[in-house]
Amino acid sequence: MSDAQRQMCWVAELTPAGRGAVATIAVWGVAATQLLQDCFKPRGRAVLSATPPGSVRFGNWCGSGQHSEEVVVCRCAADEWEVHCHGGRAAPAAIIESLVCRGALVCNSTDWLVRRSVDTLEIESQIALATATTERTAAILLDQSRGALRDCITRIVEFLNCGDTASARRTLSRLRQLSGIGLHLCRPYRVAVVGPANAGKSSLVNRLSGFQRSIVMDEPGTTRDVLAARAAFDGWPVELIDTAGIRAARDPVERQGVELAVQQARDADLAILVFDAASLEAASFGAVPVPGPVLCPDALSRPSALGRPDALPRLDAPTESHAVMEFGELFGCSTEPDQVATESGAGICPDQYFNTTARANRSWLFVANKVDLCTESAPPCDVQVSAKTGQGIAELTSLMLRRLTSEVVPLPGEAVPFRQRHVDAIAAAGKLLESGDLTNASRVLVEFLAFPPSGELR
Repeated sequence: MSDAQRQMCWVAELTPAGRGAVATIAVWGVAATQLLQDCFKPRGRAVLSATPPGSVRFGNWCGSGQHSEEVVVCRCAADEWEVHCHGGRAAPAAIIESLVCRGALVCNSTDWLVRRSVDTLEIESQIALATATTERTAAILLDQSRGALRDCITRIVEFLNCGDTASARRTLSRLRQLSGIGLHLCRPYRVAVVGPANAGKSSLVNRLSGFQRSIVMDEPGTTRDVLAARAAFDGWPVELIDTAGIRAARDPVERQGVELAVQQARDADLAILVFDAASLEAASFGAVPVPGPVLCPDALSRPSALGRPDALPRLDAPTESHAVMEFGELFGCSTEPDQVATESGAGICPDQYFNTTARANRSWLFVANKVDLCTESAPPCDVQVSAKTGQGIAELTSLMLRRLTSEVVPLPGEAVPFRQRHVDAIAAAGKLLESGDLTNASRVLVEFLAFPPSGELR
């Protein structure tokens, strides 16, 4: 076989990177059968080229000549094969290398998908499906790969073309409702756990994640960097962000950690504000007691000041080694909190601590930790928990999911937009529909369905 003929063979690993029991490698092209015969020794007398499409062969892969790997080879079509070997990285890497040494060209799984399909939505869903981390999110993406979203968009186009604006508006509205969940099917929700030093934030992250991701000590300032722990709650992927305690720190490294904590709270899908319930028993609910001299909160928004402790403005001298830091100012809201009802009863409304956008998005939770140490009833808040005993954790996770998903969950087989281009097209069509331009609303969706596969899919 000539070099040109040998290069008419491509190989791609189809399984996602990481640990797994079985890995699948696609091999296709005019030279695929010949290259496989050079490396694969099937059990039995029949030669590999005589294997009919749809059949499998068991045997040994001897591509390197030094080590034999038991594999299963499937012939999918005349010039298309799949090799199934042990999962992980070593076995598939060795098989691919042996084929490349014989002239095969390496491609990625997206190239393989584009070659097999001209339906961009199917390709996108297959790519997303490979990165799904829970059964629940994988099931939703599997519905999309089977045509749920395409069929839904097609129905909307039909509604628009026949003038059924009510059905089109209702269907587009439902897709917009589900877009928040759709965009997090592969990208986990980010939940930042923030609050004063020594409030038990790291213990809470460890309890929620189910393992000790963060070091826990009684000494304030133990956590200085941002630590992340992946978890899943009721099938929804969540990334828990443990942050440094927010306090006036003299150490420059800890000061940077405080600044990162504030930024994480602002950028997260949800911020859990954790306070020591025992300290709040005797504190005013509009402020948080912080040990030691206190940094004027608005200074935290000035990175240049953080590097100059002597230049930092200070509040009045603390009483009994404690001072008060207003979280409202810290997060960009100087409004004094009012005594209004929360979800768990009368008390402080944490909405006052965030800007208008955060309040509209319900993007935080006010949590009193260490309730097991309270001698009196814990102060009003969204949730009262004990990271040590587990008290209130189930309630916290339930409320956390309600905030993240807005309690809008897709039904089995329902269409869900899961990429930003899907959300943008649906929003554009909705605006055109509201303006009465049904023709262009239909055009936007037709172009969305006809979007050609490209490198942007990766």
